[in-house]
Amino acid sequence: AADGTRPAVALVTTWRQPCGLARYAEALVAAYSAGSVRVLAERGAPQVDGPAPDVPVERVWERGAALDDLVAAVERAGVDLVHVNHHGGLFGARLSPALAALAARGVRSVVTMHAPNQIDPEIAALGRVAEAILVHSDGARLEVIANGVAPGVVRVMPSGMRPVATHDAAGTRRSLGLTPGEHLIATVGFLQPHKGVHEVIRALEDSYRMITHPGKSLIPAALVNAELEGKSLKEMITALAAGYEFHCRLAYDFVPAVAARGYRPAPIFHTMGAA
Repeated sequence: AADGTRPAVALVTTWRQPCGLARYAEALVAAYSAGSVRVLAERGAPQVDGPAPDVPVERVWERGAALDDLVAAVERAGVDLVHVNHHGGLFGARLSPALAALAARGVRSVVTMHAPNQIDPEIAALGRVAEAILVHSDGARLEVIANGVAPGVVRVMPSGMRPVATHDAAGTRRSLGLTPGEHLIATVGFLQPHKGVHEVIRALEDSYRMITHPGKSLIPAALVNAELEGKSLKEMITALAAGYEFHCRLAYDFVPAVAARGYRPAPIFHTMGAA
């Protein structure tokens, strides 16, 4: 601790949970000097197993609820600074009043915002009460400023990355059992529903089939043929459906081989689909 007797920082965060913020918090705590930080964590949340940093942990707040117990815990700890690992879904509009109450008692605050990509009055309120708002990119900094936070308050602290064990990408793919043609989707943190990764995985097959943009040739061909042959709208739509089906089935099976031989797939499959 700063004076050798008590923690100097209270870290308000999710902790030991299936949550990217919790993993980030563990890495952050590991960088603090021994005895200088106390974790004030979410109460009643599911936890994960495994080793964790050896720090005092007190579970004192609940998602979307009043933060009176959090304020009381900070006062009991006697810390100089509160560092909040922030996501809007955790605290709603209740965090800024809590930090204002602590500021009135002489406790400073810093907020790391992980998802400021929205217009939210709470972001501006936090910018008025916290000494600093930390974000991980220049884009996120602009998002916070767009919410009305003074530019001088917002600091960029890029996310760190753990050292990779190997630079052998091909060997890593083999160790994962991936064949040369298989896709690998990577995401930061856990596969939480709000990140949309499940939807990306489900859409991958269909999007791969559409990579040749069939509509650029199939629709004009259908319009011209319908006019020349005097076809009805129903007949034209039926022909388009058949063209899309034929085009996309061919593309799904043969795009990798065509591209591997140096040919551009789109013109080849456009011709077949239009026919």
